[in-house]
Amino acid sequence: MATTITSNKVSVDVTLPPVNSVVLSASPTTINGSGTVTFTATVTGGSDVPIPNVSVSFYNNSGSTLQGTATTDSSGVATFSYTYNLQGVSGTDAWDAVASGVTSSPVYITLNAVTYTFNLVINGVSSGTVDVTEGTSFTAAATLTSGEFNTSGVQITLTDLTTGTTYTATTDSSGTATYTITISQTGTYVFQASYTLS
Repeated sequence: MATTITSNKVSVDVTLPPVNSVVLSASPTTINGSGTVTFTATVTGGSDVPIPNVSVSFYNNSGSTLQGTATTDSSGVATFSYTYNLQGVSGTDAWDAVASGVTSSPVYITLNAVTYTFNLVINGVSSGTVDVTEGTSFTAAATLTSGEFNTSGVQITLTDLTTGTTYTATTDSSGTATYTITISQTGTYVFQASYTLS
């Protein structure tokens, strides 16, 4: 009768290699006015083996500000989205991704600020003084245009700087807000339109 003799048991634990590479990409890499950038970090170990279930941190301002984290999928890929709303800001924003202490090379996002043109016309006049008769209504039109934004449907405030009186109107499809104003007392009144960037 045959007898089977067995040895002691030895376990083999198969693990993924340590992270040795984080490659960061972004789309788009230029923002005009406002928009969302999607960042993709690919995390690999030795022999370019993808590493799943690794937490990736996404930093901007040259690695000084943590904006969010994401976990790699089965392909070793983690994605993160960031939305810019640029009001008067231009320049370059450098982003890094960090996983298990390994930092990617930076990716640079070019930022182009919003530009506006704002013009106020009263009874067809945009500069100087307009003569109107006491108690007679006049028309003011404030036109806001931008190369980056649709300026229709925004609220424009017209202020009588002499009395502090304000009027509000919403721009039409051309970015123009129209006001009909009547002043019942003689004098010189100075008007200015304003739009609050949000």
